[in-house]
Amino acid sequence: MRIGVLSILVLYVVSGNFSHAANVEKGYESLKIYDFFKARQIFYKSLKKHPTAAAYGLSQIFYNDKNPFHNLDSAYIMICMADTSLVKEKKSNLKLLQKLEIDSIKIKSHHDSICLKAYQEVLALNDEEAYNRYIYFYATSPQLNQAIKKRNFIAFENAKHLNTSAAFQLFLEKYPDAEQAQSAKELYDLSLYKEYTLNNKLDAYIKFIKEHPASPYVFDAHNKIYEIETKNKTIKSYHQFIKKYPDNPNVKQAWQNIYVLYTADGLPETFLEFKLEYPDFPYTDQIQKDIELSQMPFLKVVFDGKWGFIDTTGNLRINYKYNWVGNFNGGLAEAELNGKYGYIDKKGEAAIPFIFDEVDKFINKIAIVSQNEKKGIINRKGQIILPIEYDDIFEFSEGLALVNKNGKYGYINEQLVEVIPAKFEDAASFSGGLAKVQMDGKYGFINKNGLFIIPAVFDWAESFESAIARVQLKGMYALLHISGKMLCGYDYDFIDKFSEGMALAVKENKFGFIDTSGKIIIPIQFDYTTGINVLGGFKEGLARIDKNKKKGFIDTKGKIVIPTEYDDVRPFSENMAAFKRKGKWGFIDKKNQIIIQPVYDYVWDFKNAVAKVKQADLHGLINVSGKTILKIQYDDVIEIKDNIWLIKKSELFGITDKSGNIIVDCNFQNIEIIDNNLLKVFKNNKFAYYRPLEKKYIWKENGFEE
Repeated sequence: MRIGVLSILVLYVVSGNFSHAANVEKGYESLKIYDFFKARQIFYKSLKKHPTAAAYGLSQIFYNDKNPFHNLDSAYIMICMADTSLVKEKKSNLKLLQKLEIDSIKIKSHHDSICLKAYQEVLALNDEEAYNRYIYFYATSPQLNQAIKKRNFIAFENAKHLNTSAAFQLFLEKYPDAEQAQSAKELYDLSLYKEYTLNNKLDAYIKFIKEHPASPYVFDAHNKIYEIETKNKTIKSYHQFIKKYPDNPNVKQAWQNIYVLYTADGLPETFLEFKLEYPDFPYTDQIQKDIELSQMPFLKVVFDGKWGFIDTTGNLRINYKYNWVGNFNGGLAEAELNGKYGYIDKKGEAAIPFIFDEVDKFINKIAIVSQNEKKGIINRKGQIILPIEYDDIFEFSEGLALVNKNGKYGYINEQLVEVIPAKFEDAASFSGGLAKVQMDGKYGFINKNGLFIIPAVFDWAESFESAIARVQLKGMYALLHISGKMLCGYDYDFIDKFSEGMALAVKENKFGFIDTSGKIIIPIQFDYTTGINVLGGFKEGLARIDKNKKKGFIDTKGKIVIPTEYDDVRPFSENMAAFKRKGKWGFIDKKNQIIIQPVYDYVWDFKNAVAKVKQADLHGLINVSGKTILKIQYDDVIEIKDNIWLIKKSELFGITDKSGNIIVDCNFQNIEIIDNNLLKVFKNNKFAYYRPLEKKYIWKENGFEE
């Protein structure tokens, strides 16, 4: 058993104080009859000659709480003295100890009883200082470890209550071996970091890193510096951050953000421009790979209900894993995964997480997304830069975009700030600096500050085009100038859109033409029919007119240059106009000379010197000389690209050029042109990619040729 510090002190105190031996046995007899005063006196006098027996007796007296000498500390000192003396006791004293039945077991038992009783008193106090005194004084107590644990627990709880770095530091200094030391160290680090950066200022984070470089919160401080310095999320702010904090662990991310923002359109030339402007960009291999990827067309493909992408040689580039994909646009493609939409890059990685209900393609580095039937806008980093709270968002026009929120219309600017509140019943995009809006059932025009420049007094209005808008009141039409001036009264049943500086105007089933000042240029004298409205107006300096159910053309002065002698006519195109006579169609020139005889059941306008014609419900192509360049044997002929025509026979499609050369026979349910030598073709409700010049498929969906 260890000897406590105070037991040694007592040995020093009592030695030499009593020079005469006492009758120890008499002391124990007095103890039996509860004569504690006499027993105490005898034991003290006997300490020098009979230390073990006397100390044990004194410990008994001090332990007993039925006498005025009760003191557990003194009882502990004496039992420790008895224990120490026993091993060094004189042989002459051992018979006495045996007679008194005092041995190491009895001493140990009494020692433990004292310690336990003292521990119970400390437990009742449950105080850090009380535990500390017990731990220091009762050094040989069996409850010592329990006391230490209790003390450490209370001390740690006290430190947590104060919750300061000083409190946790003091705990660690006082109790470095406590089981709470690790937690205290963690809380110390956290408290110190919070105390330094309480004001969330840039200088505070810089100072913290400088003064506590080993803190686990240095990384967090670096992140805060990055967050503060780049809060604008612009290329400029990221680049300034890199120059100012080259050792910050976020430098790599800052470079990546610059790269993503700069090359957001995904165009090869943009990557090259970036390389020239930022020669210190550390990831040059990435630029080269992205240039190669950006120049490589990707084609979407499907297998077993999952979508991926191939390149134009048919190699699988992005594995089949998505429920749906859109086309790549600027390096990103919309995709669906597990019922949610996001965006992937050409590496097949999720560039923007799959968290949206719908997504649109990116336009000018932003895209409209939907969640819970509401729309917002994200940038190419996937950050929501316009809250998802709108019913609809329209394209930008003149720096503002029309939005619909809770059934009302307003406008946002290019910084995505709602500069004109959503309060209008209907609205249109800005044109000429003004926008048409509806308020209280009437239409007017506001400026970009949201102020009415032209009051809402119209039953209907259109947006300004070339500073003129058509307006309607009580069923009648008029012209309005962007200045707010009425160019003409509400005199017309209908006014068509302007074409070549004049607009067809209808009054009492007659029509003429007015100019952009509202002045009648060609008198209201010609018969008005629905066909005039559909195909009317000036084209190539001539306008169609009706008279006595016959059609002809007038020039811009109102002079009839082609008599009203035809059953029907179409507007001029490429100096020729289609005409109908006796149920058949042909073409005339501007001198009213028949260029192509009326032998067709119907014709369409010339475009690029080729016109589609119809005979007996079959279609073909002719040139400006009337020569048939594609036999009239197809169910339909549809131009799908300049000089490229889709031909249809027996519900199947093929392709011809403007010269009538059959590029692809009519074998497919549908055909889409990818490029000059690549088609997307459909058969059996499946699709494939086909190179017509090589007559070769580069990829086919399962079941395409079943």
